[in-house]
Amino acid sequence: MPLPTTQVEPISKKTADHIQLKLTLETPIGQLGHLKQALLFAEIALVAYLKPEEFEKAVARIGFTQVQGFKFFDSQAHWISNEHDSVVVFRDIEATNRQQLLNAMHGELVMAETEGRVHSTFKKRVDGLWPQVEQAMKLDRRCLWFAGHCIGGALAFISAYRCLMSALQNEPAAVFTYGSPRVGNRSYVSQTELKHHRWVNGRDFVPYLPANWMGYRHEGEAHIINKSGELHTMTGWNLHSDGFRGMCKSIKLLQGRHFHDHLISSYVNAIARHALKQ
Repeated sequence: MPLPTTQVEPISKKTADHIQLKLTLETPIGQLGHLKQALLFAEIALVAYLKPEEFEKAVARIGFTQVQGFKFFDSQAHWISNEHDSVVVFRDIEATNRQQLLNAMHGELVMAETEGRVHSTFKKRVDGLWPQVEQAMKLDRRCLWFAGHCIGGALAFISAYRCLMSALQNEPAAVFTYGSPRVGNRSYVSQTELKHHRWVNGRDFVPYLPANWMGYRHEGEAHIINKSGELHTMTGWNLHSDGFRGMCKSIKLLQGRHFHDHLISSYVNAIARHALKQ
């Protein structure tokens, strides 16, 4: 049975003026509550899909005055900063339908640069981007954050881990990912103390891929917004019910029509309903 191929309008075809931002940064990021941090990074991940000149306009509205971009084939990273904080946001292909996204996620587990195994395609993209980012940030001492949506979330996680292992002086405060696929096996994802906030919206199928029976696992603190809009947080052993139930759910969601829940705009709206109550 072929997968549904409903198209959505790409963010990359919009201008910064067409993006209605919900949050403006007026304090250091560390002074925001967790939900407002999550909304901030979701909006940054959203505007990362804009063309570079439009992205720069959008993050200026949020409160970032310095922008530097990096590119490796379809993958991009943006380093943005202000007086207090630096953020590295990653993006990959802006898939507009389910099949396009699945095609972009082809890969296999290969040896990581340290311990365990990591997704080969995600690793290759970080291999192309991270040296550029690391070189640009080597003198930076501001509080550092990583973020990304979809495959960009996978690249953000791997890069934040490499940052911890690098000679850079500022370690990541946290990494925020939205609809991120699994990036590696348990040995790889659990070897670090990296603070990872992993957001899953409604019936988004991407966080359940690649399949756990292939050896892939998630780690970190999972923030789940269910189909009713209720927010739940899972850590520790609860994450490992990600096992058989996760495999069954991925099969069920792939057969459904839930691509809309994966869109970064859907994440922004779902998180905003909670964050703007504060």
